[in-house]
Amino acid sequence: MLALFSLACVTVLESPSVKAAVPIRLLYIGMNEISVKTVAQQFADPAKITDNTVSPLVWEGKGAALRWAHDLFQGVKVVRVFRQDEAITVHGNEADIVVPVEWTLQYHDGHSATGKGKWRIVESRGPHSWYITSLAWTRS
Repeated sequence: MLALFSLACVTVLESPSVKAAVPIRLLYIGMNEISVKTVAQQFADPAKITDNTVSPLVWEGKGAALRWAHDLFQGVKVVRVFRQDEAITVHGNEADIVVPVEWTLQYHDGHSATGKGKWRIVESRGPHSWYITSLAWTRS
């Protein structure tokens, strides 16, 4: 019985959907820690990011994730991102992911911004792990 349980756990842990969720969870952690490095490491390079919460709205090409994270965190002292479970569909080496998200940014100058919507994410499987190739923020 124990061997059967262990085998079932390994199978679930090795599923493509579970592995594709790892960059999303690390992105969430990086956002809440205001870690440009952690956020950028979850993306392929080049990547494309569309985010209407911060200018210039679209970042693409080499270094896009790093530029986006720098722009997003400019002047921010606290980030709170609350996400719900993601919906992941894996097709071979690509994954389509939708993540309902609520966020709050508090700035050093005292003002804040909030939003509620979805991250629409496309990931590609690399030789060792999954990476975000495209992220778009859409408001609810």
